[in-house]
Amino acid sequence: MADEFQRALQMQAQQLRMLSQVYATDALVGDRKPVTIRGVFGGVLIGLLIFAALFSLPFLALVLFGR
Repeated sequence: MADEFQRALQMQAQQLRMLSQVYATDALVGDRKPVTIRGVFGGVLIGLLIFAALFSLPFLALVLFGR
């Protein structure tokens, strides 16, 4: 009887810890804005710019230093 009560208390404490972690991360992140077309296009544009910059690095190095 005492063992089951102890086990139930431990499970309850574990659930409370998990809940408090969820609320803590939620508070850290804050309320996120909904996804908008503008935001999606902005993210895609930034990704394309980074990809283009990384892709052009070898060619830039060839032009500058290669013979």
